Amino acid sequence: YPLMSRLVERFIDGYGMFQDHQCREYKNVLMDLEGWEESDGHVPLSNFYSPYLQDVHQYFLERPEYLRNLGSLDETDPNRPSVIVPNYLYGRNFCIATEGGIQSFCCVDQCNTLMETLERSIAHPVASPNLIAELVEALPSDTVAAPRNLSSSLRWKLDTIAEQHGGHVPLHGRLFAQWMHHA
Repeated sequence: YPLMSRLVERFIDGYGMFQDHQCREYKNVLMDLEGWEESDGHVPLSNFYSPYLQDVHQYFLERPEYLRNLGSLDETDPNRPSVIVPNYLYGRNFCIATEGGIQSFCCVDQCNTLMETLERSIAHPVASPNLIAELVEALPSDTVAAPRNLSSSLRWKLDTIAEQHGGHVPLHGRLFAQWMHHA
């Protein structure tokens, strides 16, 4: 039994890495579709569908209603509806579940990975903006190499969050999550 258990664990780990590799490929394609005018994690809906319509590949063909239901469709500008890349990639649509729902394989949420690294380093629910800035500048991600330089605007926003909370930034608050998205 122990030998079989290790074999199954290795298979699951290997399949998880394969699934994540596919997710990274999709992410790269979506980032290429973002367009040159903005790089905000949104793909204009027309760009999202264009490779399928041009017969380049067979993915990204979900209907707007489905994207809306996933929370992946941004319609704040009715003239420029767009797909929110993280919401699309980390939604249940990219999870492969086993029969009975015992195990599922989903895209690895890079934001969670970055947050886990920060949480381990800080080991407290709040931290000073200086410590957070220092740690975030040293974090590499799929899209930004370390060390990264935080803009003065991002530093100001982090300081503003701290001012609203007695000089410390709550790591699990909405404002910090939004700040991390931009950092």
